[in-house]
Amino acid sequence: MSDDAATEYDIALAKTPAPVPALPPEMALIEALQDAGCIVPDPQRAIAVLEPILDRIGDERAADALHAIFSRLKGKKGEEIKLALLGTMGKSLKQSADGLGVSKQTLFTNIQRIRRRIFGKTSDGLPLCSES
Repeated sequence: MSDDAATEYDIALAKTPAPVPALPPEMALIEALQDAGCIVPDPQRAIAVLEPILDRIGDERAADALHAIFSRLKGKKGEEIKLALLGTMGKSLKQSADGLGVSKQTLFTNIQRIRRRIFGKTSDGLPLCSES
């Protein structure tokens, strides 16, 4: 086979259309309203008005999902995960540790470990050293 001959991959790539990018939800909503017969004289202005409403809906759904997840975290490990994600919420680390029956050093170490596993970073937000 010569170097200039198209491979099966090249042919498939040339024949496969690029994926259609997803419409932003605001634009999809406007198009749906227009399809239903609504007149939207200024779509960009409508998007500007709809965007904060849709953001608020998304925030509420995210909060509901987090609440459902956190309500299912039980026991000492569940409490440590909550502390790793939410912080001590006004309590000192010692108070939180006393409530769990561990030393504050142990609780701090456990929180650090959880954060590294979830975020891949140290608690101060710095990335872990890259593994080479």
